[in-house]
Amino acid sequence: MKNSSRPLTSCRRPFVALLLLLLLAPLTVLAEEVGQPAATVVACRGSVQAINAKGEMRTLAVKSPIHKEDTIKTDKGGRIQILFSDNTIYSLGQNSEMKIAEYRWQPAANQGTLKTKVKEGVFRVMGGAITKTSPQNFTTETPAATIGIRGSMYAGTVTSSSLSVVFQGGKGIEVSNPFGTVAISRPGHGTSVAMNSAPEQPRKLSEQDLAAFSSEVSAADEEDEQQTGETGEDNGEEGATQEEQSSESGEEEGAAPAAAESAAEETLIDEPAAEQLVLDEPALLDQGDTTQVADLTTVVTDTTVDAPVIELPPPNETAPVIDSTPEEVTVPLDGISSYFGTLTGTSTNSDGTTGTIDDDLWMEVNWHSGKVLGRIKGQAGKPPIFFIGKLSGNLLTNIRILGNELQTPPGAVATDPPLVTAIHGSASGTIVGAASELFNFSGSGGSYEIEPANQPLHDSWTVLGAGSREPQDPTDLVSPRGVATWKGFVVGVSENMAAINADRRLFMNMNPGDFAFTMDMDNGTVNGSLSAFDVNGSNARLLGIDLGGALASAVVLEDNFATELGCATGDCIYSGTAAPAGLKKYGNYLVSSAPGETDISDYVTWGYWEIAYQDPASGAQYHTHGPGSRWIAGAPTPAAEVNELVNTSFTGHYSGTAFASKIDPAAAQQVTDLRGTVEIDVDFGHINAASAVQGVINLDGLQFKVNSGAAGNASASGFSNTAYGVTGPAGIMPNSTFNGAFYGPKAHSIAGNFHAPFSSGKSYTGIYGGTR
Repeated sequence: MKNSSRPLTSCRRPFVALLLLLLLAPLTVLAEEVGQPAATVVACRGSVQAINAKGEMRTLAVKSPIHKEDTIKTDKGGRIQILFSDNTIYSLGQNSEMKIAEYRWQPAANQGTLKTKVKEGVFRVMGGAITKTSPQNFTTETPAATIGIRGSMYAGTVTSSSLSVVFQGGKGIEVSNPFGTVAISRPGHGTSVAMNSAPEQPRKLSEQDLAAFSSEVSAADEEDEQQTGETGEDNGEEGATQEEQSSESGEEEGAAPAAAESAAEETLIDEPAAEQLVLDEPALLDQGDTTQVADLTTVVTDTTVDAPVIELPPPNETAPVIDSTPEEVTVPLDGISSYFGTLTGTSTNSDGTTGTIDDDLWMEVNWHSGKVLGRIKGQAGKPPIFFIGKLSGNLLTNIRILGNELQTPPGAVATDPPLVTAIHGSASGTIVGAASELFNFSGSGGSYEIEPANQPLHDSWTVLGAGSREPQDPTDLVSPRGVATWKGFVVGVSENMAAINADRRLFMNMNPGDFAFTMDMDNGTVNGSLSAFDVNGSNARLLGIDLGGALASAVVLEDNFATELGCATGDCIYSGTAAPAGLKKYGNYLVSSAPGETDISDYVTWGYWEIAYQDPASGAQYHTHGPGSRWIAGAPTPAAEVNELVNTSFTGHYSGTAFASKIDPAAAQQVTDLRGTVEIDVDFGHINAASAVQGVINLDGLQFKVNSGAAGNASASGFSNTAYGVTGPAGIMPNSTFNGAFYGPKAHSIAGNFHAPFSSGKSYTGIYGGTR
């Protein structure tokens, strides 16, 4: 998973304060041997220099190497973040100075040492492998005291005569000098140390400071929009080749989550008569004047969230193991909350090259069912990427990251088709804050090539997501309850991946009962099946593909849910007389469109679905994919309510939207996605008569006339016409199809699918909906 559309700059500032966590393959030699650097600059801004042991100065930028005994200095406005080869991350704010006094990392022996000396300024540390394997060898020295770490995160401000430090998550830290030692193991607690004095007893930070700081960090962001420098899709430091990873661990919905480490609110120590300090992790650190001793009596909490410390997985694992247990946080018991933030990270291709991940994300939580669904913005026109998960207290567990991505194959030229990969990963994290204001999670996984039968690993990735809660929607104070049965319609563009312009299949169903599932709002799950057939005449069929059930699913609202698709019986794909087959391991899911993306009509929801399979008869590898593969569904109107309209001789006029794909074998781009309008009339008083349902779908500059056809094709349960269901433009074939059903109270809405093939080989297939 990677994002190649972002501008490349040498000094990078993400959207909100987030940690860029890079996954580097374990090195097989000691750090600093054979000229290897101890660390690499992964983000920077402003003027930042390094001074080596010989006193030689050099300017730093993203991808610059950092060596043992280097002293790093930031000027006013300068900030930097460096990643050590054991995956420790140091961040420095402006007017800061830190020396790497000692660094050694032996991954094979699980031994290492990292000792730094911070002379002044603001810093933040997220411990890597050394803090797990050799915590006694990891220290941060300051003029006033030394900080020891035990697999943790902490931040501080340093002057020539003082230290103020805040513990932010993990197992704990110790702050010591010749006059005394204090241990801090509760996130959000900190201490101050003056020169020649013992550290003060740890104290808890004020929760009220969170709201006070929110406005300040927002103002800082507004004042600081300019980006400088360069980040690269390909990291200049060559990463070791990643072996193919298995993502079996933690993939079951009921699997025990990784133990979550505390991800407490990011904290910041305010200084009297000085600019407030903002420990803005991935966006780097802002620092004001540190000439005075920091006073811990005023502490603010950043709206950014540090991720838990990640136990870096060996090459045969993808799921992160998160250390320790978070401090208990009380979360709401009802309602819906939304969060906005950013996803950052890195991908490592199978050839060892690396790329960056930097995307906006939006997440919605149903506090009653405990289900979570998030959406990653990605690139315009590309398939959706999303994640689903579950809340256990304030822990985000069983997070599944799904979707697919179009990537550039190695050595490809501009005219080569993209490589289609399926995204599959897992994550865990926390929601924190007195009002559950913040969230964060860390995850890892892989992007797998969809076409080959064995779906090999294309790249592995690690990500970190974090963000803050958006203002509460007053209509979402109470979560929806109950269980409902939904039915609907699908269309699916399915292509032979070895010859996408030949043997294309167009799946659809005509009976809404062939795409049906229960929506359990109390447990936040779906359970049902999907069946469809190829209207192109290949005799290929999809029978009983599983939706949810034992597979992972998450329902937050009726217009915001997702589920994995599967074939537990192994016989869901039929082709001719060959023995049926199942689905491939990766690339099978169904997700609703993003709320607000486009509402087709009331009382129905629409979205995308994808499956990957091998044709049982030919052995060809097929991919039914978005955005051309869509669905629309809702709770059907009870037949008794439709019959009430029949008895009153009511005629309903429905207006709405259609989404379709135009397939044109003669065009350079054979599949084009379209949006149109719908105007349909239903004569309920003569529902069983010929053409009781008729209207137009305006699409691609054409007016498609639709109708329910012969008498008996329409009834209280819906309508279906497979003979001239669509007419109008010259050349439409007689097997054109128009199907639909009624939804909502008293048939307030209609929805369905349609297919309009032309004698030229061109065709239109899509979904529609309307409201009266």
